[in-house]
Amino acid sequence: MPSAGQVSERMRGMEEASYRLVMGAQELRKRVPWRKVVIAAALTIIVGVGTVQASGRLMQRHREKVLRDNLALLRATIREYTADEHHAPHRLMDMVEQGYIIELPVDPFTEKAGWDPDFADVPDSIDREHFGIVEVHSRSTARGRDGRAYCEW
Repeated sequence: MPSAGQVSERMRGMEEASYRLVMGAQELRKRVPWRKVVIAAALTIIVGVGTVQASGRLMQRHREKVLRDNLALLRATIREYTADEHHAPHRLMDMVEQGYIIELPVDPFTEKAGWDPDFADVPDSIDREHFGIVEVHSRSTARGRDGRAYCEW
């Protein structure tokens, strides 16, 4: 059993450790201005949110470019097919089966190779008319950055 002197010695040591701990925390508060920490955290959050929003706009712009390119490819292929075959394609897959394109491109907004074709009577070089695809559109009803629906492009 420890003597009374040893117990008081231990108590004094614990009091000193406790005092150092409290003084260390106070010293830390003096050295680190918490307002600066809060401002830095707020700025980090604002920059992070801005980065997420900017990446969303960049992604939409990229998808719109892919859609424009895919529509231009399909429309040019329809014109080429019509000129070569003397009639417009009856299905988009006709262009794949005849070797004009390897496969139908994917609509970046619907993530499918499904397109909305417009049909009309198309005159051929012999002055006859054939019913077939003359135009193609996206099936997405979402709106682009210009405010128009992608299915209207």
